[in-house]
Amino acid sequence: MPTDPSMPTKWLKRDRFRFFIFLEIAAAGFLVAFTLAHQLGFGSNEEDPNIAPMIVAALAGAGGIVPGLLLSGWFGRPGRDGWVVALIAAVLSPAMAGAIVGTFLSPLEGTVVGAVLALSLFVHAKSFAVWLGCFLVIHLHLRFLRQRVFQEGRLAPDVFE
Repeated sequence: MPTDPSMPTKWLKRDRFRFFIFLEIAAAGFLVAFTLAHQLGFGSNEEDPNIAPMIVAALAGAGGIVPGLLLSGWFGRPGRDGWVVALIAAVLSPAMAGAIVGTFLSPLEGTVVGAVLALSLFVHAKSFAVWLGCFLVIHLHLRFLRQRVFQEGRLAPDVFE
């Protein structure tokens, strides 16, 4: 496999596993948002009965589809560069999903609030642990898929480009 310095930029352009990635990121968004909603206490008092953790999680899961499509080429790549790029994508994914969902709920201010609220997952131990687990599972699963498909000869070496 050539070590082309422009390889990470090629990852952004296309990806053969886009479908798996956006489904996995949407599922991860759902799990992390559900955990975060419980941590923040949504739906736990009489003032906000409409904001149940399941609603927040469903919105986050739907919002995770867009980052999954846009950042699909960043996951499952080999080597140190693959881990670094996947970690950056894993941090950007919740921020993008929060901004997207926030924009639908309240344009402009909702965009900022949604992104900041989504990034608050790094403050709470349980939601961070779920996020970390999801990141590792997504990256390692896609790395396995890429390697397996390449070794079976079903795809050209550009599966890693």
